[in-house]
This record gives sequence, C-alpha cells and structure tokens, in this order.
Amino acid sequence: YLMTGDRRSLEKTVGYLKAFLAQDDWQTGQERNSGMGAANILAGAALGFDMVYSDLDPQFRDEFRKKLFQMAREMYYRGHLQKNPGSVGYWQADPQNNHRWHRDAGLTLAVLASYSGAPEEDWLLTKTLEELQFVAKWLPEEGSSHESGSYLIFGIGHLILAMTAADNCLGTQFLKQPFFQNVGEFR
Repeated sequence: YLMTGDRRSLEKTVGYLKAFLAQDDWQTGQERNSGMGAANILAGAALGFDMVYSDLDPQFRDEFRKKLFQMAREMYYRGHLQKNPGSVGYWQADPQNNHRWHRDAGLTLAVLASYSGAPEEDWLLTKTLEELQFVAKWLPEEGSSHESGSYLIFGIGHLILAMTAADNCLGTQFLKQPFFQNVGEFR
C-alpha cells in the first residue's frame, strides 16, 4: 500500500489487524503469548500497524495500540521473565540464541509502535532497551555465532530489525558494533 497506493493492500492490512485484535491470545500452549509464533505475530503486527497508522480509524487505532502493547507485555512477562507455568528457559539463558532474537524483535517493534508516552508504559520501554543492551553486550566482535553460520540466518534478520528500530527511535547505536561489521565475513 505504501509503495503503490493500492487500497486493497490497505484493506488487507487492516483486516489482519482486526483479526489479531479479536484474538485473546496470539499463541497458545506452554509458551502462551511468548513463543516463536507470538514473537513473529508481534513483529508483523507492529510493522503493519506502524505502516498504516495514519490511515486507521482513530478509535480502532487506539484499540489496536493498546492490544499491541498488552501483547508486548505478555511477551516480556511470560517469556523473558519466565512467568508461563512450566517455562523451560532454553532461550532466556542465552543472549546469542536465535529464538531470543525473534522474541526481542517482536517485543521491540511492538513496544515502539504502541508506545504512547504514558508514564505507565515507560517501564516496559526501559526493560526492552535493557534487553537489547544485554544482547548487544554478548555479540562477538568477530561476527561469529555459536549456532553456526547457517543457523545464524534464522535469527540475524530479527536481531537487525530490533536493533535498527532502537537506533532509529531511541538514538542507540547498536548497528555500529563490530559484530554487525564482521558478521558477513563469518557467514
């Protein structure tokens, strides 16, 4: 829609946002609203919402913004803080895990797209930034990945999305780290 002006694309995007708004959960099961599925829905929903923000009905825009922020909170509480019953901790203990990078992309994009500046939202924005700083601290300068060059592809795009969004919206400089300069050579 943004590239072509095709109103059908806008209608489809709004249709997806309405479908997501109507769902209580964006992922069920053991990793309720905090698994890979929820992470990727968060990322896509945040990007779609941000892209068509100006074209949304103001009432729907506010409803969806609140839903998006709530789902980001669920990602953080249930996933990052391991509040889901039976959380395994397989990705929470590893800052270089692709599964974490997917979740961080969803969390970051959703928080940034839905943040209204209300004081009660500051805590999650701060925690999201702290999460990205933690992951960035552990990125090897030589651009390597303990999960191999081929598996790195599975999550690097999501990590770049999260860190680009933070650089653009929060003034961080994550993408200037040596890791991003050298990851291509490692790959």
